[in-house]
Amino acid sequence: MAPGFGHGLAWIALLVLLLSCGPPPVAEDEAEPTASEPVFRIARGGDLASLDPMTSEFFTVDVMSNVFEGLVAHDDRMALRPRLAVEWSSLDDLTWSFRLRPGVRFHDGSPLTAAVVQQAFDRVLEDPDAPGRQFLNSVARVSVAGDMEIQIKTSAADPLLLQRLAQFRIALGATSVEVIERMAGTGPYRFGAWDPGERVVLEAHEDYWGGAPELPAVEFVQLDREQRLPALERGEIDLMALVTPIEVGPESEIEVITGPSLGRLFLWFTGEPTATQDPRVRQAVSLALDRPALVEAVMGEGALTAHQLVPRLIFGHVAGLESPPADLVRARELLVEAGWDEGFTLPILHHDSPLHAEVARLAGDRLAQIGIQLEPRVVGMDQIIHGFQTEGGDPLLSFWTYDDGDAGGFLRDCLRTRDPDLGRGLLNPGFSSPLLDQWIDAALTEIDPVARQQLYEEIMRQALEEVPVVPLLDQTTHYAVRRGVALAVRADARIDVAAITRTRP
Repeated sequence: MAPGFGHGLAWIALLVLLLSCGPPPVAEDEAEPTASEPVFRIARGGDLASLDPMTSEFFTVDVMSNVFEGLVAHDDRMALRPRLAVEWSSLDDLTWSFRLRPGVRFHDGSPLTAAVVQQAFDRVLEDPDAPGRQFLNSVARVSVAGDMEIQIKTSAADPLLLQRLAQFRIALGATSVEVIERMAGTGPYRFGAWDPGERVVLEAHEDYWGGAPELPAVEFVQLDREQRLPALERGEIDLMALVTPIEVGPESEIEVITGPSLGRLFLWFTGEPTATQDPRVRQAVSLALDRPALVEAVMGEGALTAHQLVPRLIFGHVAGLESPPADLVRARELLVEAGWDEGFTLPILHHDSPLHAEVARLAGDRLAQIGIQLEPRVVGMDQIIHGFQTEGGDPLLSFWTYDDGDAGGFLRDCLRTRDPDLGRGLLNPGFSSPLLDQWIDAALTEIDPVARQQLYEEIMRQALEEVPVVPLLDQTTHYAVRRGVALAVRADARIDVAAITRTRP
């Protein structure tokens, strides 16, 4: 639900911090693991923003998702899976029923019941300022339908509810203060300690309903970027995220693990300059860019070229649908047809990163061949965010990070014409299309997944004609680990500690 600016989902953290976060709470007392417990150490670039598990800042989610669970969860490829609910159904367009998993206990030994789940929802629903309130915007009420069954009533048909519930973590407590005091979840790890600015300690939950995890204790260690790789080489940490892959020799104690990401780089049109209001001009820009060559030059051989509005892991992607191949001749013809035979200057704002700068340079070289002079300008994060929050500024070169597995959130926030009363288009920098609006609005209330996918396909195909944005490339997630460590790289960049294995200490 948020724009990213060059380093994947970590920039969701920045957006949330800039817009909403208050000061973090005081630290908990530290709890050292015993000497017999090998501690697995993960280097991170940030700290907890809060101990409330519903805080949506990225580093906080990364830790808390190992401690607290939701009714449903995304797997490493963003498919929805059962978690604290073993099954669910839509009773009608406004009512969902969830049957809870039997035998689950919180870290303090309390059993999972429908009443406890209802309380977890109510403590957020009843406080408009509560962390995580955005995930329940469509929820009217949650009710107990039996000892192990709840029902969720929405104020309008909401096909994206399950996607958001994957980010709603169940905790014991009627208030945020009580939740933080108890720190009792149902996940494979229990909260151990927090030393602000230094580390967070998690300890294995031996009675976890899914089986005790392999690693008995884990530390998330906060290190500056330049400190992480040397620490990994010395064996002081076991895992770190990489911005770009590194080369390691066959004798190295380090391995690099790579997987897909949900970050996609776009050129965002805003209606300025005036020339870009003509779809023929936007088509010309798209046709002028040689995406495969750009991606290979920036990301290396084997990287994925972006063709449509959403990546292949997102529901709504249309298999086999690609943007037309680069064609400078046709691009120039379109520009002339639109009345811009003398060309024009296209300013573009981007974040200060080598990747953005190189993409802008390569794009500028291609656009110059049809008469468009690209003028890249490096700006701060606040200006990029402002560009998404307002209309009619300079075009943007920026990532979007899909934080759930459905195209609906992106379409609602970024392509739908801005309408504050409906809460739609709030991150649309200036594009508008009545036809796309019609299809997007229909998709946002279509519960049937087959019918919704058909609407998404219409949207994806029409977007190739109207070119509201130019998809350029997809990010890739990279980790460096000590040899003998294995993990599944999640598309959402979260670290699932319970899925990590280590063949040697």
